[in-house]
Amino acid sequence: MHLDDVVWNLQNPRTFHWTRDLLPVLTKQGLEFEAVDVNTWLKHLRQYSERTPIAAALRLNPAVKLIDFYEKAYGHGITNESDSSCNCNGKAEGHEVKFDTTLAERDSVNLRSSPDVLDSGLMGKIVQHWLQTWPTSIA
Repeated sequence: MHLDDVVWNLQNPRTFHWTRDLLPVLTKQGLEFEAVDVNTWLKHLRQYSERTPIAAALRLNPAVKLIDFYEKAYGHGITNESDSSCNCNGKAEGHEVKFDTTLAERDSVNLRSSPDVLDSGLMGKIVQHWLQTWPTSIA
């Protein structure tokens, strides 16, 4: 086998589900939020971007930069015209892609030994640091 014949998928092999796994960890760390389905979030993000001056929107909510990508990847029919009449459930489950990292883990000690960011407590540390350093008000 030649090196040209090898393909490595460089993705964290310890993946997690955003709503089922990550959101409870964020709640446990003290963040308060309302979880909504993907289409509701996209609709609100689009509306925010349309009513907020672009410089402020990009500074205060960088997700605005990726609205078109999010709508195509996760929107289940929501378009950039804010079509809220989509008759869909807003779940991104069907769009999940899992890469096989077997070869990459075999050849990389760093991928083999990468921690689970949720179970290791790393995400909790990140959230606590963020809460301590994030401005209490953004004007």
